[in-house]
This record gives sequence, C-alpha cells and structure tokens, in this order.
Amino acid sequence: MASTYSSNLKIELIGTGEQSGTWGTTTNTNLGTLLEEAIAGYVTQAVTDGAATVLTIPNGSSSNGRNYVIELTGALTAARTVEVPAVDKPYIFFNNTTGGFSVTVKVSGQTGVTIANGKKAIVYTNSTDVIEVANAPVTEAGTQTLTNKTLTSPTINTATLSNPTVTGVATFAAGTVSAPAITTTGDTNTGIFFPAADTIAFAEGGAEAMRIDSSGNLGIGTSSPAGRLEVSSASNIVYSTGTAGFGSFYARGSGTNASYLFMGNATSGEQGRITTENTGIITFANTASATERMRIDASGNVGIGTSSPTQKLDVYGGAGAAVSLVRAASGQNAFFSVVGNGNSFLSTSFDMIQDSTNAASLVQRANGPLYFSTNNTERMRIDSSGNVGIGASSPGAKLDVAGQRFRIGSSASDPGIEISNGTTTKGYVFYDTTNDLVTMRHTSTVTGVSVNSSGNVGIGTSSPGAKLEIATTNQSMKITGSGAANWTTVANTSRSFNYGVDATGFNIYDNTAASYRMIIDTSGNLLVGTTNALPINNRNNGFVIKSNGSWVARFPSSETDIGISTTSGNLLNFYSDNGSTAIYSGSISVNGNVTTYGSVSDYRLKEDVQPMVGGLNTISALSPVSYKWKDSDNCGEGFIAHDLQSVIPDAVIGDKDAVKDDGSPSYQQVDCSKIVVHLVAAIQELKADLDAAKAEIATLKGAA
Repeated sequence: MASTYSSNLKIELIGTGEQSGTWGTTTNTNLGTLLEEAIAGYVTQAVTDGAATVLTIPNGSSSNGRNYVIELTGALTAARTVEVPAVDKPYIFFNNTTGGFSVTVKVSGQTGVTIANGKKAIVYTNSTDVIEVANAPVTEAGTQTLTNKTLTSPTINTATLSNPTVTGVATFAAGTVSAPAITTTGDTNTGIFFPAADTIAFAEGGAEAMRIDSSGNLGIGTSSPAGRLEVSSASNIVYSTGTAGFGSFYARGSGTNASYLFMGNATSGEQGRITTENTGIITFANTASATERMRIDASGNVGIGTSSPTQKLDVYGGAGAAVSLVRAASGQNAFFSVVGNGNSFLSTSFDMIQDSTNAASLVQRANGPLYFSTNNTERMRIDSSGNVGIGASSPGAKLDVAGQRFRIGSSASDPGIEISNGTTTKGYVFYDTTNDLVTMRHTSTVTGVSVNSSGNVGIGTSSPGAKLEIATTNQSMKITGSGAANWTTVANTSRSFNYGVDATGFNIYDNTAASYRMIIDTSGNLLVGTTNALPINNRNNGFVIKSNGSWVARFPSSETDIGISTTSGNLLNFYSDNGSTAIYSGSISVNGNVTTYGSVSDYRLKEDVQPMVGGLNTISALSPVSYKWKDSDNCGEGFIAHDLQSVIPDAVIGDKDAVKDDGSPSYQQVDCSKIVVHLVAAIQELKADLDAAKAEIATLKGAA
C-alpha cells in the first residue's frame, strides 16, 4: 500500500509494508521536524514589497508555512499581503516589518486578517480563510506608536497624542510655568498648568500670561485678579479688528435697563461716563455731575450741544460760531480736516488750511483724488498722481480734458502751446493761420509735423500731398520699441494685418484670423503658414526655406498641391556637389501631360563599361514579401530594406538600425529602379537559355 499525506500538515502516512529500511528516517522527519515546526516552530519570513508573499506546506518536507510562529520582516512602502495554504491550522504572526505599514494574512482570494505594524496576532486558517483568535495587547515599555486604538484606564508618561478622543476623565500632572502639564510638540514651555487648588493658568514662552483663580476671577497680566476681569498691561488693553456682526467689547444692562461704562481714577472717582439707553441712544458725559455733552441717536446722528440732532453731525454752540478754527499761536496753521473710512489723521485726511502767512490751501493727504463739483455733478478732479481731469474720471496726463474741446485762442496770429524746459523754449504746437495747418515743431525754424485741412500728415514738409508724406534726405522712417514686440498695423474695413518684430523675429500677422502668415526667424529661416522651423517633425502645416538654402514643407491632407508650371521641359533640376563643383544629377520634366523623372546616365560620364552578368542569380536571391504598415495597418508588397541591401546594395539608402543624433530612428529607403537592370540581365540570361534549349530541341527532332 503506497504512502499518503495528511490533509493539513502534509505529514507522510507510511503505507503498510512501505519504506522498508527507511521507515525510521521518515518517522523522525514527521515527528522531529514537521510536527516540531507545526507545534513550536519559529521562523522569520521576509515580506515582498509588491506582490503577495506566498507560504506553502509541501508534502513531507520542511517549510516556512508549516511553522507555528512566523515573524514578518522586510522594508515596506505600502500595506502588503501574505497568503497561507487553505488548510486547518493555527498561527502566531508578528508584523515586525519596517516602514509602518500593516500586513494582511489571508487565504488566496479571501479577505483575511490585517495585522498592524509592530503587532502580534493569533490566527486560525479554517481551510477557507484566516480568522483572528486574539490580537496581542501592547505591554512593552519604551516608545509605542498606536493608531486607532482604545485604551482603558491607561497611565501614560510623556505622550504625543494626535487627534485623541477621551471618554471619561483625563488626569494630568500640575506642571509649572516653564513646563506646563498640557503642551504642544516643539513648544514645551507654552500650554496649561495648575499652580494651586481650583486654579488654572496659561503659560506662553515660560511666562504666565493668564489665570483663573479659585474665586473665578480672570487675570490677564496679573496672577492676583481683584475682580471678575483684571487686565494689567503697559500697552493697549483692548485692541480688536473685530468681525462683522460681533462686538469687541459688550456691556449689557439687566432687562431693559441702560448699560454704563464709567471712567475715572482712584483719587477723584468718576470723571465721565458713556450710557447706552434701551432706545438705542448713546450719551457721553463728563464731570461727576454726569452732564451730557454729546449723543448719538438711534438713527446715527451725532449731536454736540443738542439732544435732538437732525444731521449726521449737528453742532449747537449757542450764540456765536458753532465751529471755529483758530491758530493756537503765531506761526501755526489753522485747518479743518475730514477723515474718511476710519483712516488715521494727517496721513489720510482732507484739509482746508490757512497758514501763518494767511495763504489758504486745500490738501488731500490720502492716496486718492480731489473732486470739484457743481449742481451735484463732478466737473473736475486731481488724482493721486497729480493728473488733472476735466470731464475725465481717470486722467491719463497732467491735463486730461474729455467731453468738450480744450480751446486755446486769441486775437493774435498762430495761437498754440509753447513747450519749455523752464528756462528755454523747446517746441510748439500751434495753428498756422497763413497755411491753414496744425503744426508741431521743435523750434520756430525747424519744420516738424503738420496736418492740413485735407487730413494729410507731413513730416519734414508743410505741404503734404498724401495721407502721410515724409520728406528727408536721410533715413525716412525707423520704428523701434523697448518692449518684446514692435508692430505696424495695416487695415481696411474688413481685414487687419500687423508687420513688425516680436520674439519670433520679423513677421506678418493676420489680426482677423489671429494667425502668423510669414516669419523670418532669428536664425534667418523663412516660415510661411507656420511658426515652427521643423513643420514635419512637429506635425505643423507650412513651408520653410532655411537660412542654409534647404527647404521643407508639410500640407494638410485635403490640400497637397505643389504647383510648378511650364508647357514643356524641366520643372526641377537636381545637382550634387563634390566639394568644388555643382554636378548635374537629374530632373523632373514635363511634355504635355507626361511627367518624366530622370537620373543622369550619359555615356560621357562613364568609363570601364562591362556587360552585366549573374542577373538571374541576383534576382533569384531577392526575397519579395507582403506586409502591413504598423502606423496605418495598410497592406503593402515589396522588400525589407536590409534584405535587399545584402543582394543589391545600390538599391538601398541608409544602414540597418541606424539612429539620428537625437536618438530617433534613421529609417532605410529603397530605390526599386536599381532592380530593373538586374531584371533585364536576368531576362537576357533566360532568353539565352531558352534559345539554347530551342536549338537543342530542334536538333533532337532532326535526329529523330
């Protein structure tokens, strides 16, 4: 009876009469090795950082998959999987891999049990999948990393907790001002500590910033607050930018009672108060008698000297002026300032000033315009850069007049504008009454730019005969620019073109179609219909004549015509260069509707002319094939270039597997016309053989 193997541990079950003489060896292996591994075996298993690591239990031989305790090792970059055999067997797994990732132990195709990094787990395979029996708790001393764990009544010494959830009471040591009990990573002298019974304090940078004492009093800047809130500071006590809809300081009376804010000092007592009434009125009073001096009513009107203001500011001064601006002393200015939007005085105010010399001025101190209006409509402004706009809300020059003409005229001849550097007249813009011209010139003796009554513009001439006439004995026109592009526009009612210089070089640009039509780039290449000097490589349609004289073109699939016209004769001639002389090599010619492609073959260019032999052997050595093109899946018939090259080298251009300087393939090319001469020689050889065969047949027939 042949031996068999147990279904789970794969221990050999010796058949009756089997293994005579070796029965003891098999028994020792079963008991001393295989059962030892299954009951108490310990092994380390490196986990593959990628595909699943597969453990096996082979028949009758030692294996990692049979061991009871398996320590998983290896450096992981992601959570990984270990697959165990589908048998009934217990395991203890220890995830001791590095990288901080979990490992899932399962039967292939199942879900299994996930073991966190650094954890141990007792699992059981039930022939279907792996189930968890127990997950070992963390009891080791030292630093531990716990993720998504529940700790019941733990004692933790010096812990860093990220997003913990605490149920029940968490108890901390009291801590000190320099080492708070509750702090943050990297800033251990800032946090919360407990300096005394029923007292909570807050430390910043090792110094106490705030505390709530056992009476419930809050002290900021003091450790012994005398009231519900005591703030001790050498700077602003309350400073808040606030948030819309929320108050920075809130004082509220009980019920409908008014709320009060009292001000004074320890010596004199109350010296003023602010009262907020239930009706929305705020009043301001000074002196101990609390005499009202100012109020803000429910509509926002401010009254000074009156309890019923009707305007945003209503000042009642009794007899005499309500508001008076007087210089405090000789040599000082008297001024009235208006500050908008809560901005700071002087830096943003609008002032009306009379200085010590009685000179008056309007001053806009803010970075904004100064308006002048009549009939509640703006008529003029001075903007923040000093530009004056009349009818213009955004003046672009020192004087910008919009809406109406800016008139300069007088009874004197040639009215206009004189331009000076402050000491010397440098130019004029004026109307020439004698010649009916508007003229701009540098000096009174230099002819500048003139515009006549027909709208013609003359540069260097006072009698222009065209829309633009330039009269000069030197360079007529030069256009330069400091930017990246310098354009001149030519347009009619339906089309607009730019010509000029930009980063591409000199070009003609179609504004209507938003497209470059022609470019001479910075390398001297002429580009037509494209912006790329390599239109074929970059799949751009266009025509390029390169600075070295070569040219290249690519056309849309729907428009592939290249037109070279003549009634008869050569359309294109081709030349090669031997380094000193251009040698005529061939042509494309037409005669009516017939096109001929010719290569030079004149006897005067040849020597050592010999009859060709071996044509039939050459043709027989060729390997014509059919094929499909990879890029289009189209079918073709012909030759493989390097196969043809081995037989007729002149019929192939290039070398097998050649590459260009940039690493791209340099494909071989075939010239099938080079095969024709071999075909002719082969046919001649066949004919000679045929003629000889015919003669031999005729001889045989005659002999018969």
